[in-house]
Amino acid sequence: MSQIIDPKAPAPAGGFRTAEQIIHQAGGATGVARALGRPATTVSNWRTCGVPRENWAEFVARGWASEAELTASEPVRKNRRYAPAASAEVLKARVEARVAAGIFSVEQIFKDGGGPTVMARWLGLGRTTVAKWLEAGIPTDHWDLMVEAGLAASREELHRACDAMKAPCISRPPVGLAPPAPPLVSEAERGRVLGWKGGLLAFTQAIDIPGLG
Repeated sequence: MSQIIDPKAPAPAGGFRTAEQIIHQAGGATGVARALGRPATTVSNWRTCGVPRENWAEFVARGWASEAELTASEPVRKNRRYAPAASAEVLKARVEARVAAGIFSVEQIFKDGGGPTVMARWLGLGRTTVAKWLEAGIPTDHWDLMVEAGLAASREELHRACDAMKAPCISRPPVGLAPPAPPLVSEAERGRVLGWKGGLLAFTQAIDIPGLG
């Protein structure tokens, strides 16, 4: 049987308040919504889902709660695949810890970055586009953007992470340059030439092997 927490009650000694208690003591869902310019129904959901991290700065600035208390009030989700969305400072700490531990993994980059949805917001890209990188590798033309967004430490980290997943990172030719021309003679055609009568002689003459032809 779950414990019923009175939203009007103060935080327990040595502990922190729940998200419901924080919102109630800040003026209730309606009052908080009015102060933040958000729909009351949205704020009401925060009482059980937790206050989104992008709104923490406003809660702290208004003296409603500390960052530590907001962290403690986040609901525990079982089998969470990705770390929760974080501030730039927390994200930087995750990246530094990952590199210091010698972990070069695209999957770990996604875990630390909060998953495709959160990373897409950091990068200004579509979620579907970013999600594909888990299987195909992170495109080389997005490496600088990943570093600038704080999702990776360097291009070297991204290169090693792509190598580790044994999937080639997608590389697009520079704009304005034509793709490389196909070989003049395919392997199949070369095989047919060698199979003809006299084909081997003609082939050795063409490539000028000393002592032959």
